[in-house]
Amino acid sequence: MAMTCDGPVFLFWAHLTCSDAAPPATAGAKFCSVAQPIYWRASDDRQTKEQVDAHNRVGKRLCGWGKKR
Repeated sequence: MAMTCDGPVFLFWAHLTCSDAAPPATAGAKFCSVAQPIYWRASDDRQTKEQVDAHNRVGKRLCGWGKKR
């Protein structure tokens, strides 16, 4: 599991904010209780379609969207 850090860095002082790359297990439960799949239209631009696809990939991974029940 990778760790990411960001924040301002000065010559002799650094303030870093670090977090694990993966969200905690409860993040999936919270996302799944409020999020729904999003559908794009043919008239949407490429950036919008990519953002919708990214959102839906998270839903598939965390919530099982698209799986037959």
